Amino acid sequence: KGIFYWEPTWIAVPGNTWATPAGMKYIHDEWKEGNARENQALFDCQGKALPSLKVFN
Repeated sequence: KGIFYWEPTWIAVPGNTWATPAGMKYIHDEWKEGNARENQALFDCQGKALPSLKVFN
């Protein structure tokens, strides 16, 4: 058992998204535009630690 977290310093910024209309068309996917990292963050948009960081204590 364990956990692997790739990049805890990712902070979502306006306009930064993996889910662009062109990208979704390319992979034949339909979903709203957004950023999957937003729900996996350890830091908020101002760079302050979120309570989720306590999981590593």
